[in-house]
Amino acid sequence: MKHLTILTVAIFALFLNAISIANAQAQLELHWPRFRGDAGAGLTEQSDWSGQLGDKDRLWKIELQGTGISSPVIAGAQLYVTSADEDQQERFLHCVSVKSGEVLWSKSFSFSKYKKHKNNSFASSSPAVDAERVYLVWQSQEGSSLIAFTHEGESVWEYDLGPYGHGQGAAASPIVHDGVVYVANDQKEPSFLVAIESQTGKELWKIPRLGQRACYATPGVWQGPQGQTEIVFSHCEEGVIGVEPKTGKMLWKLSPFGDFSQRAICSPFTTPEGLIITGSGAQGGERNIVILKRNSDSVEQPIQEVYRVTRGAPHVPTPVVKDGLFYLWGDLGIVTCVEMMTGKKVWQHRVGGNYFSSPICIGENLINIDTDGNVIVLATGATPVEKSRLALNDESRSTIAFAEDRLFVRTQHFLSAFQLK
Repeated sequence: MKHLTILTVAIFALFLNAISIANAQAQLELHWPRFRGDAGAGLTEQSDWSGQLGDKDRLWKIELQGTGISSPVIAGAQLYVTSADEDQQERFLHCVSVKSGEVLWSKSFSFSKYKKHKNNSFASSSPAVDAERVYLVWQSQEGSSLIAFTHEGESVWEYDLGPYGHGQGAAASPIVHDGVVYVANDQKEPSFLVAIESQTGKELWKIPRLGQRACYATPGVWQGPQGQTEIVFSHCEEGVIGVEPKTGKMLWKLSPFGDFSQRAICSPFTTPEGLIITGSGAQGGERNIVILKRNSDSVEQPIQEVYRVTRGAPHVPTPVVKDGLFYLWGDLGIVTCVEMMTGKKVWQHRVGGNYFSSPICIGENLINIDTDGNVIVLATGATPVEKSRLALNDESRSTIAFAEDRLFVRTQHFLSAFQLK
């Protein structure tokens, strides 16, 4: 009888644990799962926010250990962000409560300092999340890894990416889509694209690249009208390619950027019209934002260029599309709006500042942060209207994240949450 009672209690405990896990999974909704949010489009319709942002709207502010320029990602009630202490040569993955700003757990990783650009950092890669795990890339000359953790901070698997030796430093961000993690490991050598099974860490495919030049474009996802999916990669010299997600088979390729000295940083994304946006250029030279059309039913011309933007084209910030208008936020603080389908200029507006972060669109508001930590909000639409401006007084090169009517802004040393009213 005693053994029966113990067995009953054990079974009941397992039952309660199963219910708890099921409830947690049911409540877990992906809000901002990768760099620039869902599908990398930097777009959300979840808010009727007025566009007014002030310090009074701040819910919490925490100081991060070390510094960094990676962007936050969010899964349900948890936010993930990386940082690095250069002096101690230690990197961190932080899990933060969306509601309170409490650091729920942190993981540390030792590293050796390496050569990088002055505008880069040792924590530049943004993580990616799905319903079960968080994925991050650490790169260095000694060795690089793609690592998976549970949402509770338990290590699941680690995939060896090999050494990273480009002089500009590392900044590749992974994405996870339909059970597969994708990384564009573009550098001089070894350079490759790789797909890893998210549950096991098993390599599904690996595509060698000529490399020659480091690029930092986060992969994109194109979904066709018949439900087909393609992973899109962009590189200044390798061009833009679409591959079959589970096999890595190249479905199309286009080299639209030219042969001048340049670097692809703009991350490819797709518009509601099915167009693919990508770009490449040089900080002090020619820049191109290219709009591509995928002809999935054409064997002879599976991909074609619709038009390109050169005047007002950004080098680092990835553009955003909203209601048929295409917004290009320039590196030197000039915002250009064009018609999405034609490329015809609608307006151009100077907001000032320098930008490494990419704009996102929340409802009818376009928002970005400059390198001095000034958050600027513009109205979307046919007329350029500045709605608000907030100085955070700390440098930033990180793209803003959004979830549940809350804005999450990462600066070099701090992470802040704002309630949008």
